[in-house]
Amino acid sequence: MTNADLAGRGITDARIRPNELDLRLILDTIPGFVWTMTATGEVELVNRQMLDYFGARSEELKNWSSFLHEDDRARVIVEWTRT
Repeated sequence: MTNADLAGRGITDARIRPNELDLRLILDTIPGFVWTMTATGEVELVNRQMLDYFGARSEELKNWSSFLHEDDRARVIVEWTRT
């Protein structure tokens, strides 16, 4: 859901911000890897455990396919982008 969608429902940035912070806190305390992606394969969110494991910043994980093993990369990209 985009900010425009939320604004259309009368949900403001002031209401979103605390919820985003709460969600970030929850996701960063889960003892496992959490990430969300759009249907087109764009990384939306990555939790602290994933960043620590890969030794990367969130921006670096936007190019998620570079973190796949080279033997798996082509197959995974085809499967992920199949419609």
